[in-house]
Amino acid sequence: PHKGTALVEAMRHIGAEAAFYVGDDDTDEDVFSLPEGNIVTVRVGRRAGSRAQFFLQRQRDINRLLRRLVSLEEKRSHS
Repeated sequence: PHKGTALVEAMRHIGAEAAFYVGDDDTDEDVFSLPEGNIVTVRVGRRAGSRAQFFLQRQRDINRLLRRLVSLEEKRSHS
């Protein structure tokens, strides 16, 4: 199935207004190419022509990124 369609349907199903999507495969380009402005897209490994908004070099960078996002949110909610 088309990953972009599946993500949009899943968001609709749970009532999500936004999504954060990380992928490392050519089939993830379905999501990276969606016109929705409420989906942040990250590709692991740079690929020429990728439509992802952001890139990480390695899989292990995902945990570091997520920890940083949580830390920023915690700081924001305490100020």
